[in-house]
Amino acid sequence: MTIQNLSITQKITALGSIIAICVAVLIGLTSLHNSKNIIEQRMIESELPSKLQTISNHIGGEINELLGAAQQLSANTFILDWANSGNTNDALLLKELNRLVEQYDLATASWANKNTAQYWNQDGFLRVLKNDAADGWFFAFTQSKQPYSISIYQESENDVKMFVNHQQPNGFGLAGLAKSITDMQKLLQQFKIEQSGFVFIADKNGLIQLHKDAAKVAKVNIDSIYSANIHNKLLDENGFALEEVNINGQATLIAATPIKNTDLFVLAQVPKSEVFASVNTLEWQIFTFTIITALIASVISYLLARSLASPLSKMAELFSRLGRGDANLAYRLPTSPQPELNNLTSGFNQFIEKIETAIVQVADESHGIRQSSDHVFAQAKQNSLALDKQKEQTISVAAAINEMGATVQEIAQSAANAAKLTNDSRDNTKQSHQQVLQSQTTISALASDIDGITEQVALLSK
Repeated sequence: MTIQNLSITQKITALGSIIAICVAVLIGLTSLHNSKNIIEQRMIESELPSKLQTISNHIGGEINELLGAAQQLSANTFILDWANSGNTNDALLLKELNRLVEQYDLATASWANKNTAQYWNQDGFLRVLKNDAADGWFFAFTQSKQPYSISIYQESENDVKMFVNHQQPNGFGLAGLAKSITDMQKLLQQFKIEQSGFVFIADKNGLIQLHKDAAKVAKVNIDSIYSANIHNKLLDENGFALEEVNINGQATLIAATPIKNTDLFVLAQVPKSEVFASVNTLEWQIFTFTIITALIASVISYLLARSLASPLSKMAELFSRLGRGDANLAYRLPTSPQPELNNLTSGFNQFIEKIETAIVQVADESHGIRQSSDHVFAQAKQNSLALDKQKEQTISVAAAINEMGATVQEIAQSAANAAKLTNDSRDNTKQSHQQVLQSQTTISALASDIDGITEQVALLSK
């Protein structure tokens, strides 16, 4: 079926549907593009940093709470006075350490004398620390002059702790609070980004400090997981940073934000598709909206096309009835509330009225012509009768004329014979006249001869 074969209703419906679909698709694509940009911008610049900052604040709050407690412990004047007194009764120190363990749900609370390297935990005096593999952290920390340090220490295969240490830069007190990695991991697992995203903690060099996979703690650097030197790009002390990497063929976003007052960073790993899942949802919503809009527009176009084509259909029906011979010129199209269609129906009705008036006039004139024709037919019939009589008379005259013709022919034959005789007589007369002329010539010649002879005689006689 070609376009020319489509009805007006079908054409208007198709045109309206195509326009609606094009407009809906254009608006949908524009909206999708703008919305995608807005969502991406919001997710990357607002929501993800805000969410990560919230996690950082929460975890940082836990760590900073331990840092605060460690700072108070290292600078506790009662403990410092006790250490300076040389009193071997450590009940005051143990009481304070056990209070901190209970208050902060710690695995270990410890205090050390930087000057003597004596080391206590909540259970009592442990040992004098030595600068070896096991206790090297203590001497490295005291020599660094840093006020605090956060480190992971594995005392046994299943005993991994995070130590938050604080020392007096100008004193001899050093406190260390340890929390079980299991407890910290439970804390990390409370935070979930989208569907499968998770968070972990690494130090400024990229070494993982807390992770849901305990096998990676203090052993794996983020450079080996994602890409070389990625920690230089991600671990920015000034604030939020984001990188996109490919993990097992899946685009993944890695974000990092620093934990306040520490050298640690909270990192988040989340598939990019999950971050922008709302965009995919929006795509389907816009697609559905486009389909619904197109359907509604098609229905509206169809109804509009029917309303526009209705007067034309009625006129077509009327002309069809006129063509079949059962036309009723008294039929009129109803008026339409639409000005254009109302003008059309009004003009059509006026046209039909003029046709009806013309046909009535033609009918009246035809009736008059019929009457005149009947009168002429009657006269023609009378003339026919008269002509029949004339025909009979003409036949009689013709017979008489035929007889007269025969007589005339006889007369003509006689005249011809007379003419022939006349011609013969005239020829004979001509011959006689010729003979007379010849005789006259002969006589004249003879007379001339006689005159000559006479003259000669006369001459002779003289």
